[in-house]
Amino acid sequence: MITGLRLLLVDPHVEPGTVEAFGAEGFVHQAGRGTDALVEYGCFSPDALLVAPRLPDLGLGDFVAAVRRRGDEPIVLGVGGEPDLGPVGAALLQGATGTVDRPYAASDVALKVSASLPRTTVRLPLLLGPLRLDPLAHTVHLDGAEVAGLGLKEFRLLELLLLRSDRVVSHVELRDTLDG
Repeated sequence: MITGLRLLLVDPHVEPGTVEAFGAEGFVHQAGRGTDALVEYGCFSPDALLVAPRLPDLGLGDFVAAVRRRGDEPIVLGVGGEPDLGPVGAALLQGATGTVDRPYAASDVALKVSASLPRTTVRLPLLLGPLRLDPLAHTVHLDGAEVAGLGLKEFRLLELLLLRSDRVVSHVELRDTLDG
């Protein structure tokens, strides 16, 4: 995989050893249902999603549309055998990035995801005085001590303020960050 990549694997039928293979160099969360995956997506803030062609509780196109309302991370669809082009086509129309074969091979997924990641995305730790925010590890440290209890919105707000520490942040930027 890609070192430090946070991958959300959305698949109710994962081959044994898949999560371990993907997690060797990155951070992997796995969900078997679309609704569980949307919750994980909000909490985990993945860099990319790998999604099965069928979810037990949501249509594939609906799942991709829900993710697209919140972010632009690569969404790779796992297909195998004779894929049902209806759901896969709907998901691609809603903004899925592409497809890979199932069963998953970490190298294939890494190639597809790395080709889809924005080249301008920098996820280095942000430093300002005694404050350090690490967007990959999703941690905040103040004077070297970890700050516990930050929710997702608080973390995103702090990240925005650190990224824009050289200027005033507009009301629209604040609202977009808190709504996203």
